[in-house]
Amino acid sequence: MQTKKQMGWIGLAPLLVLAALAVLLWAALPVQAAAGPVFTVRQTFNVTGEAPAGLDEAVSYRLAAEDGAPLPGGQTGSVTFTLTGDQAQTFALNVNGNAADDSAIAFTHAGKYTYTVTPTTQAGNSRYTLDTRSYTVQIWVANVGDGLQVTDVIAVAPNGAKADEVVYHHSYKGSAPKTPAQTVTKTAARVKTGDATHYIGWVVLIGAAAAALIAAGVSHRKNRKGSAE
Repeated sequence: MQTKKQMGWIGLAPLLVLAALAVLLWAALPVQAAAGPVFTVRQTFNVTGEAPAGLDEAVSYRLAAEDGAPLPGGQTGSVTFTLTGDQAQTFALNVNGNAADDSAIAFTHAGKYTYTVTPTTQAGNSRYTLDTRSYTVQIWVANVGDGLQVTDVIAVAPNGAKADEVVYHHSYKGSAPKTPAQTVTKTAARVKTGDATHYIGWVVLIGAAAAALIAAGVSHRKNRKGSAE
C-alpha cells in the first residue's frame, strides 16, 4: 500500500516531465545576440546576355574617415573592402568600451562622425556598367546616462537623398545569344539548291541519250528501206 508521500510524488511526475521537456526545448533554441546599431554597404550585380564562365563580379570600396573619425579595426585614414555579386558589408557601431574589429567601429566620445564610401574598381571593358557614386555616411553618438549611445545613422547620396544604408547597382551586358534555327535554315537552302542542279544534269544527260537512240533508230529504218528498193 502506497503512502501519502509516494502518492504525492506520483502526482507530481507529469509536471516534472513537462518541466524537463521545457528546459530541453529552451536549451535547444539558438541564442541570438541583441542587435546593435550598424551601417551597411550593399551592392547588386545584374548580368544579362551571354557572359563568360567565371565572370568577375567583384567591386572594391574605400571607407574614408573625416576629421579623425574611428575606423574598423582601430585603423585611421581609410580602409578598403570588396563585395562580390549581390553581397553586403555590415559594420557594427560599438560604444562603451566595446572593441573594434575588422567589421566594427568603436566610438569613445560623443559627437557627429562623417565617412565617405567610394567604389575604387574600374570597369574591365565596355560591357560593364559600374555605379561609381560616392556616399556620405553620418553617425551621431550622444551621452546617455552613464554611457554612450548611437542615436542616428544616415547615408546621403550625391543627389542629397537620404537612406538607412548605402546601395550600389552594377551590371554586365553580355553578347546576344546565337539563334541555331537561322543557321540550319540557311544550310538547308544551300543543300536544296545543289540537289536541284544535280538532278537537272541527270535529266539533260538522259534526254541526250534518248535523242541519240531515236536518231539511230530512224537512220537504221532508212537504211533498211534503201536496201529493200
